[in-house]
Amino acid sequence: MEVKADDEVGIDPLLRPMRCGQCGYRLKGLAEAGRCPECGLEYSPRRVVLFGWACGRKADVANMRARDIWWKSIGFAAFAVWIAFTNWQHGTSHFLLLWLLLWALWLVWGLYHRKRNTTDAPRPTQVRLFAEGFAQRDGVGEVTLKRWAPRYSDTYQQIGANRFRFRICWKWMGFEITSPVDIEFDCDPDTAIRIREHIEWCRQQGAHTAGTGCPH
Repeated sequence: MEVKADDEVGIDPLLRPMRCGQCGYRLKGLAEAGRCPECGLEYSPRRVVLFGWACGRKADVANMRARDIWWKSIGFAAFAVWIAFTNWQHGTSHFLLLWLLLWALWLVWGLYHRKRNTTDAPRPTQVRLFAEGFAQRDGVGEVTLKRWAPRYSDTYQQIGANRFRFRICWKWMGFEITSPVDIEFDCDPDTAIRIREHIEWCRQQGAHTAGTGCPH
């Protein structure tokens, strides 16, 4: 496979994926661009794969930060105490037992899938940002890319010293209809700037492809 130099295509080596998003194969030490030796998926600094933690509506025990799991567990426990107090006044406790059972099932299910999601990936959630589209999924595996379109707006914000949150959402008349991407990830500020620039490049390329009538 012939690969053009950085100055010919304007790519940034800092954005080169370290792992294959489809199979989790470690790409460190391989050519800057090429195909994954394990599954054959194309990789390059123009095909960014972010690994991180899900946020907002996409977050659950299987893909959120560990600290958020504890906060949700505390919320469950507080609600259970409230139910226990309410039903104690009425001399019943079956609602408390039911709630504790649901909480235990929720936690076990989430932790099981969380372990599966991080078996071949450094973080439980990934986002792919390609010129032909974007997608978010838990763990590694195949994705169906959504085409970049004007109806999608995005927000990119720094929420810590080396922590950032990126969202893509579709709003209609001021109401958020869906949010196909909502991820929190760690990186240094310089790389974050390059990721922001890459997102804009993807939008431009996506608009150009759509304008030429090329299929997606």
